[in-house]
Amino acid sequence: MTDLELRCVRSRHTRVTIRTDVAHQVRQRETPPHLMGRIGATSMSVIFVGQLLGLVLSGMLAQRIGVRDVFFLCARLGLVLTGAGKWLRGTERRAAT
Repeated sequence: MTDLELRCVRSRHTRVTIRTDVAHQVRQRETPPHLMGRIGATSMSVIFVGQLLGLVLSGMLAQRIGVRDVFFLCARLGLVLTGAGKWLRGTERRAAT
């Protein structure tokens, strides 16, 4: 990997970690202490189910259209979702000012 690629990977990992930490802090602040275990277990279950479904669906899709095409499809989907997120965040900022 080049130095630029390593910096991009580190940057992406840092952003994901920060978002996860913020979500965890909000959950801890807003959840009553006696429900912390249930809320934590439920959120982890949702994460694991999402990962499992993603693996199963991508495997089925790879059998149908091929592994390479699945990667290209996911890349396109990632770009579309990133663009939609940036567009939505831009409209919120414009509305706030």
